[in-house]
Amino acid sequence: MTIQPNLLTPTSAERVLAAADQAFVTHPVFGDSTRIRRRALARYQFGLELFAEHLERLGPSARLLAADDSPLAECVFREPVVRMLMEEGFDRLEAGALATPDELEEFLPELIRSIEAGRHHDKSVGPDSSVWIWPKAPSSDPLERRLQERSAELADRGDAGLNRVDPDERMLARLDAAMTLLSAVLPNAGASALEHVGSICIVGAESEDGTLLSASGGDLLPSTVFIAPQQMDNLWDAAGHLLHEGLHLKLFDVVRTGAIVSAGDDVEVAIPWRHVRWSIPRVIFSFHVYVHMVLFKATTEVLGERFHDRFGPPAGNVDRGHAMSVVRPLASGPYASGVARAEYLGAQLEGPWAHHLTDSGKALTRWLLEIMATLSPWTHLANPT
Repeated sequence: MTIQPNLLTPTSAERVLAAADQAFVTHPVFGDSTRIRRRALARYQFGLELFAEHLERLGPSARLLAADDSPLAECVFREPVVRMLMEEGFDRLEAGALATPDELEEFLPELIRSIEAGRHHDKSVGPDSSVWIWPKAPSSDPLERRLQERSAELADRGDAGLNRVDPDERMLARLDAAMTLLSAVLPNAGASALEHVGSICIVGAESEDGTLLSASGGDLLPSTVFIAPQQMDNLWDAAGHLLHEGLHLKLFDVVRTGAIVSAGDDVEVAIPWRHVRWSIPRVIFSFHVYVHMVLFKATTEVLGERFHDRFGPPAGNVDRGHAMSVVRPLASGPYASGVARAEYLGAQLEGPWAHHLTDSGKALTRWLLEIMATLSPWTHLANPT
């Protein structure tokens, strides 16, 4: 039986939300960021050993980074550009095309020397200032500059139209505050998503749906979040965007060590609130985010007021509504909310689209549906007024 919202006391509502927040980070494969990052790290360490068999200049770096629980390896493989070059290296290794000279031979030893010398990025935000912010102009940092160059290469190919914005002190402060807000509202799920963000690029860009609100880089620009400057005007939606894109990056780290989809990008399905068809990977990545956003919106509804003095109320300063906004959701339609979209995608993934998933993908779907079921008191959020 579904519990109606008015039957929940404030205390019981907080317990339900806290339990869901905890549940999102306890699954050993899909939720626990520490384990997820360790598996991704082990993959990169092993990959570097394989690369060193073809790239002799990588030998010293591979040996230096091979140690278990190496803080240096954690720092090195957190860098988005290193992850980018590693993913490209795996592709070249599989194609039999990995050979000297390779960019990894240039960048990896230099990065190790910089980290050992205590080097830091010029502009950074977040916990322990661990997330660096892209400058607009070509960076003096060779790793930052290489990532900028890659974004320009993708733009030339039509994969990303990125117009970088130079971050001012206000933008940096807003990003930092949005991260603090997210970790305060969702101390487990929110903080976990942020662990997978290595850099943020502030951009003005166009997407298939119009002006880009936010995006994540995936494997092409790993560990990177893109966000439009106006999306930082209201900290609540800025926190929501960071949660959204951080969760995409978290799931990218999950699938680097285990496939969740048995069918590739060639299988596409109709989505009732989109004018384009989606691949199965896009479906499950979106479902993963929508379920988490049910918790974010419910927690904002129940607990948000206690944070208003620090971060302001979740109202105003948003020009364009969207399904996952806690400030200005879409006004109408059967799939106007993230809740309704989560319910639809979950039903399809558990039903007619299930044969496109691996056993791991089916387990991920079941796990997310089980958590969403505990949030049934907030299913009224699926019907915006």
